Amino acid sequence: MFAQSVTGITFEAMDVLRKHRWPGNIRELENIIERAFNMLDDTEIHLKHLPNYLQILAGHNTRPFIEGSLESILNNVEKEALMIALETAKGNKVQAAKNLGLSRAGLYKKLIKHQLHK
Repeated sequence: MFAQSVTGITFEAMDVLRKHRWPGNIRELENIIERAFNMLDDTEIHLKHLPNYLQILAGHNTRPFIEGSLESILNNVEKEALMIALETAKGNKVQAAKNLGLSRAGLYKKLIKHQLHK
């Protein structure tokens, strides 16, 4: 399912996952882990791979998207927006494209660009 292999998760990232109440229970946790895999740039899941809202709720004041060049920041924000749109639309790409104000073809281009197509 995933191209990269993961050797573990950092203490900080695990701490954030443990502190969350998981109102969406296991489905929400599965989505968060899948997101972390999609954001992975290492062999471990780090705090920066988890959604910002979880970090804020857990009391961590990091800002994972505000690192690097403007291009990399915008790419990270775009990728996160795509993942949220797909999650909100329950995987329905036509609905996700509509919610984002994109054509279906435009959405697919962006999904390929960010390696989110399945």
